[in-house]
Amino acid sequence: MPRVGRDGRARPADMPERREKARSLLTERPRATLREVAQEAGVSVSTAHRLRRELRSGTPDTDAYPAPLVVAGSARCPGLVSRQAPADLTARGTARVRVRAMDVLSNDPSLRFTDSGRALLRWLNGQAHGLAAGEQLLAAVPPHCAGALTEVVSHYAREWERLATGLQQTDPVKGPWRAVR
Repeated sequence: MPRVGRDGRARPADMPERREKARSLLTERPRATLREVAQEAGVSVSTAHRLRRELRSGTPDTDAYPAPLVVAGSARCPGLVSRQAPADLTARGTARVRVRAMDVLSNDPSLRFTDSGRALLRWLNGQAHGLAAGEQLLAAVPPHCAGALTEVVSHYAREWERLATGLQQTDPVKGPWRAVR
């Protein structure tokens, strides 16, 4: 029996079984098309593609099916990681967490279907692109400029931390977050 999400869409409750059936089909019939496997197993073509890639590489893509994580005190945005995430996350793992969190935010109807929400999502996506470009630009910084650049980057980091602290103190019942100055 399917479950109905907050967005009103019905989703199958037996996805692990469907993925397992797709894996079996891909193993039994390696030349079957992804569409055939997806249709027979009841999964999407992209899921069938991901499973085929897993089978070929021999390693499961654990980030494709993450365990549900919840921000402390927030039932409205399941899938986000709390600020008490393990300190040993690699840069790649941190990027995956950010991507997963952006997926959750991008699929939230309260953001997707409002002008301010869409503006926020565009702004956050721009920040991510800026960070990637910044890492490439930092590689070309001459050593004598590193101190001044460290000050600028540290200032921005402190401002981002201030924003994050303000968001953590948001009361979901009393309304939207306001900057704490």
